[in-house]
Amino acid sequence: MAQFERLLAEHAALRTAAQRLLSVTETEAGYRAVAPGLLREIVDLLVDHEASESSIDYAPHDEHAGAALPLSERLFALQMEWGDFVDAWPTMNVARDWPGFSVAARVILPKLIEVIDAEDKLLARMPHQQSGAATAR
Repeated sequence: MAQFERLLAEHAALRTAAQRLLSVTETEAGYRAVAPGLLREIVDLLVDHEASESSIDYAPHDEHAGAALPLSERLFALQMEWGDFVDAWPTMNVARDWPGFSVAARVILPKLIEVIDAEDKLLARMPHQQSGAATAR
């Protein structure tokens, strides 16, 4: 699979997992069945995705894409916030403080989805989308 298609597939998997976890946070007992597994799935997907995306340079194609900050700055801020989120919510804390986790997840997951959507928009504008070759950093 070409790098472009792989990135889009990874984005789709991340978006789906984030949306599923977001919907689980709306239930009282959601954590017991699926929340920790979904959180682990997102973490694993992000680790794999970071490796795939490391050779892509969005900057030349990012004209703020309608946002106040360039994607690189939003991505960096999200990485820092995501690290803090994951550190704060190991499985036992999710179970212990479901309402707190739900609130925190409802703050960060939409940001993750927003960045994924912005990356998809930039990928669509990049020249490699036609040929399947990626623009290296």
